[in-house]
Amino acid sequence: MDNKYIYDSKTIEESKDISPEKVESIVKELNSVKKSMNHEKYLKLVLDEAKKLRVKGMLNFFYDILLDLDSRVLKGVNPHDIYALKNTIGTMFYYQSSYDLALKYYMEGLDYISIHDGIKRGSIYNNLGEIYREIKEYEHALLYYSWAKELFQEEGMEFHYSVVSMNMALILIKEEKYDGALEYVENTLEILDKGNYNVNYGDALSVKGRVYFKMGRVFEAKKIYEKAQTILEESENTYYLLKHLLNMGEMYSFEEKFSECLDVYERGLDIAKKLKNNRIASVIERRVSEVYEYMGDYKSALMHHKAFNDYKSRYLEQNLKSRIKGLNKEYEKNHSKIEFDSRDLENQLLKQKSLELKSMNVSLINEIAIRERSHVKLKETNERLMKISMLDELTQIPNRRSFVDKMLAIGKDRSIINIGLIMVDIDHFKKFNDFYGHNEGDQALVEVARVLNKVANRFNGFVARHGGEEFVLIFCNVNINSLSSILQGVKDEIIDLSIPHENGSVNGILTVSQGAFIAKNGMISVEEILEKADEALYTAKGNGRNNYVINNER
Repeated sequence: MDNKYIYDSKTIEESKDISPEKVESIVKELNSVKKSMNHEKYLKLVLDEAKKLRVKGMLNFFYDILLDLDSRVLKGVNPHDIYALKNTIGTMFYYQSSYDLALKYYMEGLDYISIHDGIKRGSIYNNLGEIYREIKEYEHALLYYSWAKELFQEEGMEFHYSVVSMNMALILIKEEKYDGALEYVENTLEILDKGNYNVNYGDALSVKGRVYFKMGRVFEAKKIYEKAQTILEESENTYYLLKHLLNMGEMYSFEEKFSECLDVYERGLDIAKKLKNNRIASVIERRVSEVYEYMGDYKSALMHHKAFNDYKSRYLEQNLKSRIKGLNKEYEKNHSKIEFDSRDLENQLLKQKSLELKSMNVSLINEIAIRERSHVKLKETNERLMKISMLDELTQIPNRRSFVDKMLAIGKDRSIINIGLIMVDIDHFKKFNDFYGHNEGDQALVEVARVLNKVANRFNGFVARHGGEEFVLIFCNVNINSLSSILQGVKDEIIDLSIPHENGSVNGILTVSQGAFIAKNGMISVEEILEKADEALYTAKGNGRNNYVINNER
């Protein structure tokens, strides 16, 4: 599972020698081999290394590498690997507290998960719950956690179920419902104690200590904290250890044990610097400043307050650069790059606040359902949202996720001898959008989808939007002759639409190019079938467009 909180023993062992210096060496090595490897192999290599960094809370060291991978065209790459990439980037932004960007990537990751993959879907729901918890939308956070727990329970994933329970406990702590929080944590510890989950067990113990501290049971909290620290030190998980040190510092400050408090915060600050976590560093410096102020050492308090503002500025700058980089990648073809003034970072972020929140809601496909139907049974709501998520929002035909599920279902059907796959691409669609505008472009996509859906229904096939101006059609038990007839029919019916396209390939109207491949069922993977059809599509485009090619390679 790709949840940011769950680590297997092999990954933990491999990550033990990871240090900032080691990571810099890894980054250089990855950059040196990038051009010599194909996208799929390079992506797998990066994801393997990212797992080790995630254990250490050091994903931001891979910032440029991950975003560069995301910006590439990853045709033919296994959807599970693309999901892992999206989820990893989402986790990276979560650690940076860039919650809107984390939300964006987690939601994009859902597009590459089968509707039947309860474990990965539960992982995403848990991560979404984390985001809502951080922005104090506790009702929504609990709803997502409930969905995640339900999926994990159905899959028999007791350990994953326990992790979500602990996350729910953190909300109850915020709401000062300590008895309920303690019950959740105890349940988590009981499950974790059954397996070799030292990292998670140490973190859960730290949370238990925090519950006891909040309940006023300071002596018991201290004993639990000491045990948690021993476990986390042994596991060498610096991210969880950093969280734990913040809890310890809070307790020592309450007890007015300022020397111990400052020692804990000093160690935490050292870890935060190594992890390049400017947000946590700013939190620690602010707390240290408050401790010195309480002690009457105003000179030291002022010095650390300045350090707090310095780290805060770096954190804000990092967040703003992330947003600007994402926007520039999306719009650089049609717009000039966005400029920013580092002297005005905080002010710019405040101005963007309402827009960012709006963007979060737009990105979250099922937000309306959460707000308006939270009283509906969770399972019924979840099933309805699943169905919605299988359709392309614009064309209302199945989306890429539906296509993958359909191909997997066909592969299991012994009565289906072969599969005919057609890839359809609208000719010169970028030129169409540039000339007529995106509204007309969207309407053209809808009209093409309507025709393809009609053809699919006529021949008992299946159609899906594969992305952008590209569609896929599936037909079972077909031969070259019948598939050729379908291809010609698509070509003719698209021409009959008579959609004006001054930059088109035939008489100033919109046309399509098609590539097809027939495969024996169960003989090759979905990715290989797509690759063969894509090769045929490429040939069709090279032959002048507005035509079709069937790839006869076996």
